[in-house]
Amino acid sequence: MKKLLPVLMLLVFTAMSVVMYAQTVINILYLKNGSVIKCNVLEMEIDKQIKIETADGSVFVYPMSDVLKIGKNMTLQSNASQSARSVEKTITDIDGNVYRIREINGLTWMIDNLKTKHYADGTKISSGITTSFTPYLYYPNDEYIDKYGLLYNWAAAVRLDNSEQIKYFNGHRQGVCPEGWHMPTANEFREAFPILAKKVQKKKEWAEQVEEIRSDSMFSVKSAGGFNLPYPGSKNKYNKIGEVSLFWTCTQLPHEIGSMIRERFYAEAFYCIPLDMYTSAPLLPTHKYTAISVRCIKDY
Repeated sequence: MKKLLPVLMLLVFTAMSVVMYAQTVINILYLKNGSVIKCNVLEMEIDKQIKIETADGSVFVYPMSDVLKIGKNMTLQSNASQSARSVEKTITDIDGNVYRIREINGLTWMIDNLKTKHYADGTKISSGITTSFTPYLYYPNDEYIDKYGLLYNWAAAVRLDNSEQIKYFNGHRQGVCPEGWHMPTANEFREAFPILAKKVQKKKEWAEQVEEIRSDSMFSVKSAGGFNLPYPGSKNKYNKIGEVSLFWTCTQLPHEIGSMIRERFYAEAFYCIPLDMYTSAPLLPTHKYTAISVRCIKDY
């Protein structure tokens, strides 16, 4: 009987190992060639390679350049979880909000909507509903903030006060973005959108069915909608949720398009709707007191 004990213990240990292994083989690796692999992540070196083990015990190594993503909502094995999470590069704003970032067409973009209530130097952004050019963020229902971010009028987004509104400027502005980041220009959106448009499809319920527009860089577009104020102050809620996403640029209307008065009141916004008809970014003149979403680009 004593001789059998080691054998029995080995069998019990083996059985337990099988169960533990079965619990950890729930990662799903998506490759850019279309392959989908159920696996256990053994090792991962960011920007280099990933080593996995499939259910039959086979071990494979893939360069990270071949990896699209690791399946969401999957439980990673403890010794691999930290490395796996490092795939998600992030930036943190002054309020402690964390945003995912991706490289798109050579530029590093936030892929989550901004939700800071302070500028990078700690200055608080006023909140409320106004027709003035005083910087304001619009503070709708709290339940929307984590998912959709906050909405900013143009003055808040680019950080201009009343005295500066008539000043026409070119180039980058940090605005509401974290240190080392800036508000995108219209041209930067034009450069990014052809990549994004490849995966856009018509959807009846865009907010539910299209959580991400996936290009090689996994740019995420959430339909936060525009806080449209055709009659200023008459609306105090998110408008057109699930139908449209609007993002500010720091680009004002050029001199040759409008008078100084028009430049004072209008800027360009990136207007994203769930249609696959666009080959370049649809940029529309938008009233500066309209409150819409903000994405930032890393300085270069």
